[in-house]
Amino acid sequence: MEHFARLINLLTTTAAYAPNETDINLTGLATKLGELQTANSDVSNSYAAWSNSRISRNEELCNALTGLVPVALNVKKNM
Repeated sequence: MEHFARLINLLTTTAAYAPNETDINLTGLATKLGELQTANSDVSNSYAAWSNSRISRNEELCNALTGLVPVALNVKKNM
């Protein structure tokens, strides 16, 4: 994304860059950069939620006192 933004900045200073295609003109490139930034933000937010869920799951399974794994091992040991 950073390189793409630098490319757009370079193209804005180049007067000879004036394509007819809407997806590669400066407006189209700026729109694409905005889409990339939004997608990147969405991935970051989703990753944070996923990571927090894994931490919660691991705590539920492996807590030394109340976790499912230690409790099951204790039950097996006492049978």
